[in-house]
Amino acid sequence: MSKKSGSKTPDSGMSPHTKEILEKSENAINNSSSNR
Repeated sequence: MSKKSGSKTPDSGMSPHTKEILEKSENAINNSSSNR
């Protein structure tokens, strides 16, 4: 198994990199909404 960084491959549904980005954006949204 060769993994290329930056390539979008349906590995386990979601790549850890994409998951991290989603979590970060979610945190940013929560922070901005709670910092009104």
